Amino acid sequence: MKRKLKAELIRLGYDNPVLAIQGALECSESAARNKLHGRSELSVPEAVAICKKLIGTVSIDFAELFADDSASGTF
Repeated sequence: MKRKLKAELIRLGYDNPVLAIQGALECSESAARNKLHGRSELSVPEAVAICKKLIGTVSIDFAELFADDSASGTF
């Protein structure tokens, strides 16, 4: 799971991070859930889209924000 991404989205006021990611990536809810939970990969262009559409200014390191908790440093 990408806990730091989820925490950042909640901190910014998104009540449901999965739905926020779904809207930013224009994908299905299950695809967004799988990306947030690390079941499927999040590409760099998708990470950039999330930052541009949802976060704006990132308050922490980009790689840290999108790191998968189970394998730190990977998207």
